Amino acid sequence: MHKQVAGKLVLRKEVLRKKVLRKKVLRKKVLRKKVLRKKAARKPKKRLPINIKLSLKNKLYVIILLFTVLTGWINAHPKHDKKPALITQSQALSTASHHVKRLVKSGKLGKSWKDAIAVKAAMERRSSRDVWVVSFNRQVDGGQKDKTLYVFLTNTGYYNHNNFTGK
Repeated sequence: MHKQVAGKLVLRKEVLRKKVLRKKVLRKKVLRKKVLRKKAARKPKKRLPINIKLSLKNKLYVIILLFTVLTGWINAHPKHDKKPALITQSQALSTASHHVKRLVKSGKLGKSWKDAIAVKAAMERRSSRDVWVVSFNRQVDGGQKDKTLYVFLTNTGYYNHNNFTGK
């Protein structure tokens, strides 16, 4: 009897071992199917048709080359070489009178220059540049001397400076 009991025990152990092995095999199959599904769901990586291996030095050269090419292309827009438009005499007069009012308001000129009258605007060549010189006279009250204010504008209409000597 002892042998039979032992035989039954041995059989039961083998049956249990076989069941455990089947479960392991099934788990592996399920895991393989999951892995295959994930791989199928993933999109393949796009690679260059040519397999290029560059050293760090060569990668740096390529980056610098691309940078210079792209910045040159970006900066090459069509309005790059256009010069600003020159102003006319009437525009010079109105711009200069605006600047006289601005100077009076900021306190750099006396309040008596607020109602100054533009007398003349002329284009002159000074230090190898064309400059608009606009002269203003103010209304004289009593014993004050009649003064002339000269406002200097660039030929494109930007304020340069002003003085009482005209130089």
